[in-house]
Amino acid sequence: MSAVIGLSPTPPPRQMLGDAAYYRTWAMIVFGGAVTGAVCYVCTYAALRWISRRIDD
Repeated sequence: MSAVIGLSPTPPPRQMLGDAAYYRTWAMIVFGGAVTGAVCYVCTYAALRWISRRIDD
């Protein structure tokens, strides 16, 4: 699922899908991007905290 979103940043044209599916696809991509960004941010923050704690000790 996320691999498909990563490969195609823009959804298929609206004519192919119809309005409902078009907006649902966009919402999925935006929501997936937001969740992925948040997870990456949290993991990066935790890793940096852990590294700095290791350096201090």
